[in-house]
This record gives sequence, C-alpha cells and structure tokens, in this order.
Amino acid sequence: MGLFGRSRNKAATIGSDAPQEPTSLEQEELVGPYDVKDAPDTERVDFGSIQIPAREGLSIAVEVEKRSRAATGLTLTYGESQIQVNAFAAPKSEGLWEEIRKSLRESIASQGGTTETREGVFGTELYARIPIAVKGSNKRAHRPMRFVGIDGPRWFLRAVISGAALQTGAVREEVEEVIRSIVVVRGSMAKAPREVLELKVPGEDSVTSLPDDDDPLGQGPTIAEVR
Repeated sequence: MGLFGRSRNKAATIGSDAPQEPTSLEQEELVGPYDVKDAPDTERVDFGSIQIPAREGLSIAVEVEKRSRAATGLTLTYGESQIQVNAFAAPKSEGLWEEIRKSLRESIASQGGTTETREGVFGTELYARIPIAVKGSNKRAHRPMRFVGIDGPRWFLRAVISGAALQTGAVREEVEEVIRSIVVVRGSMAKAPREVLELKVPGEDSVTSLPDDDDPLGQGPTIAEVR
C-alpha cells in the first residue's frame, strides 16, 4: 500500500440541489511521493522519470546499467544515510508492491538473508539483512536495509534505505521527508509493468555515475552498488 493520494476537493455547482459539505472537510492533503501533475511548485533537479527537489546536504549519484550504459536509478546520500531510488511502469488497475515484496523475500532468503514486514509511514515495508562478502576473508556479514514501495498512477517507486536513517530519530524523519518530496514522471509511452522508467543525466559534472547490476526490481540493491 502506497501513500499516493489525490485531492478530493469537489467544486461546488451553482444551482445544484445537492447539499454541499464544507470545503475544509472535503479537501484531503496530498502526500508524496508525487505524480508530476500533482507535485508542488518547488525547485527540482530533473532526471527525466524522477525529479529530486533541491535540498542542502543531499548529493545524487546515477546508477548505470553495465551493458547498455542507460541510467536506471539514483542513489541519494544524506549525511550517513543512503536512499537508492528506482521508478518502474505499473498497470492502471493494481499496484505492484505486494507482489514485489514477496519476490524480494524469496530472493533475499535464497542468498542466506532474512526479512520481516513492518507497518511504517509508507505503509507495509520490508526490513532485510542482506549478506555481504567481507574483503580479505571467507566470512560473510549482513547489512540491514529498509525497502519502501509506493504505488502511484501507472508507476511504482521503490526506495531502499540504509545507514543512519535505519535508527529512530531526526535523521530517520529527514530521510523519510526526502522520499516524500520525490516526483515521478511516468510519461505517455506504452511500457510493460515492471519496466524501468529511464532517467536522463542533467549534467555530466553534477552527478557521479555508479555501476548498476541487472534488473534491480527482483533482488534490490546490493552493498556493491553503494560503496
């Protein structure tokens, strides 16, 4: 379940016999991440399918698919926290997050990791401990990650949080606000469900490119992508 919502402020019709409720009760606050047509008027860095509002202390790197060299996702670094963001096409009639959570749990379990679902500010979220290799040793460690999924109108946004924001407190809330501020541009082009909404790089000197593994929707980011 995502938090994407629409304003339900109904315009009054002159001469209508239907009773009108107070506007203040009919107006529901729109909560991000936003579809571009509902986004607030703020200064944003335009990466094509994803737009990131400018925020002090936030740096952005682009994930690049190895073979095609196409930009497929973003890694946002905020202090000691990282948020990996990918946008995908989704069907009109239903969301993808419930199905994707199941796939993530199965994939992580097959690698020796563990997962659990929790209710959070973005609805049902997936907390995972991802197995990682320890450099110079045969031992394996685990890295905690928090997977967030938001179902929007014909798009799905996945954010993977790691670092200091996994703990409760002000940093966690600030990172959640960063995610809420994201704007998704689905576009009118026909795309199959789960197909990556491609990104564009606004300026070669404004971002850092990071290599991306194959389709990230199934397993999600690994430790190698964020070092």
